[in-house]
Amino acid sequence: MIKKPDPNIAIDEDEKLEDREPSQDLETVVGPSVHVQGEFKSKGDIVVKGIVSGDVETKQSLTVESGAEVEADVRAAEATISGKIDGSVAVSDKLNILETAEIIGDIECRTLKVEPGAIIQGNVSMSTNSSSRGRRTQSSSSSANDNEPDSSDEESEEE
Repeated sequence: MIKKPDPNIAIDEDEKLEDREPSQDLETVVGPSVHVQGEFKSKGDIVVKGIVSGDVETKQSLTVESGAEVEADVRAAEATISGKIDGSVAVSDKLNILETAEIIGDIECRTLKVEPGAIIQGNVSMSTNSSSRGRRTQSSSSSANDNEPDSSDEESEEE
């Protein structure tokens, strides 16, 4: 059975599908059973539920869900991480690192929120200007629930 075209939908016959601008609400989702290899760029939001091996870049938001892995450098306007990233993370605005997250690599962002339980192994730099490197606020390996004072700090205060 052949369906008649819907008269409520206007179609410009000269316009090709690839020439159309994507919707602002459009997201790219890498499903839990998907493994993407190579450079991955998007103008819209990206949600990673599977594995991405290669650089990831978006002009919008990046979400790496719990159980997901990114094995490369990441660039985004903002990001929420609850999975694992093995590579540097550069976020021009705010970065949320949730309790199940593990980041092995340097982080650069403007605003940072880290939940207890999150693991960061690398340097963190924060700056009001996303294009320049800011002051270093944390270095070396750390965990968000490492709240015990360093004994070497206590000794130096007593002297």
